[in-house]
Amino acid sequence: MEEIPAKLDFLEEYGDIDPALYSNKKMRSDAVVAAEVLPAAEAALAALDSFDNDSVYAALVALAQRLGRKNGQILWCVRIALTARENTPGGASEMAELLGKERSLARLAAARRALQA
Repeated sequence: MEEIPAKLDFLEEYGDIDPALYSNKKMRSDAVVAAEVLPAAEAALAALDSFDNDSVYAALVALAQRLGRKNGQILWCVRIALTARENTPGGASEMAELLGKERSLARLAAARRALQA
């Protein structure tokens, strides 16, 4: 039970993202991939009328196809951008649904700007 608050603190706390968090050998992801993915993900999610888990997931998978990337590359980068955490209790679409559309888009924009800096 004591682990639960630490696993959910990303809901309220959001700070700088270490670009190294985007690195994942299995997903073949890094900050360079994230810099390509995040603007496209932000646009794809902004276009959604429904912001539930299934809609967000479908939009991100469709984005992976459009960009010629693996689903995991997109989902990993988006989850890191949304939470600033390496480990979370769910994936990118679940985290987006928890945060809601407005906060998710704001966090994606902040993460994108941080990578450009």
